[in-house]
Amino acid sequence: MELREEFLRYATRDAQRKLSKRLGFHWYENTQDWDLTESDSERIKEFLQIYKSDDLSDDEKFALMELIISSFDDLVEEGGNINREGIWTDCKHILNNEPWLHITTIHYWSSLEHKDPKKGFSVTELIRPIWESVKTKFI
Repeated sequence: MELREEFLRYATRDAQRKLSKRLGFHWYENTQDWDLTESDSERIKEFLQIYKSDDLSDDEKFALMELIISSFDDLVEEGGNINREGIWTDCKHILNNEPWLHITTIHYWSSLEHKDPKKGFSVTELIRPIWESVKTKFI
């Protein structure tokens, strides 16, 4: 199932650079897959707190949510507790309430090319219900 083109969004280098500075990451201009290389399952709560701080642009929120979901993917892969300190509940709330901003991320991590979510990413089983609840607005 394809996402309509008008809803596709990609992280900007500027947003990634600003977030890298704020999060203490070393920034490389030629970094690819920033969200994957900088993901950190131990910092999800911190990432969510920054997201909710209200001083981020939409581009920064988008890039940060990509980092958050990638970090959740690591956490699930590691067998960690996704509900520690309510972190998955917080993330799910954001995704359900701001799907217009994160639909590209939701779509990607839902791994819809696999009928069985267990064959997708580690986090796919968590993301698919969100996709199911918001998809009619975007396909």
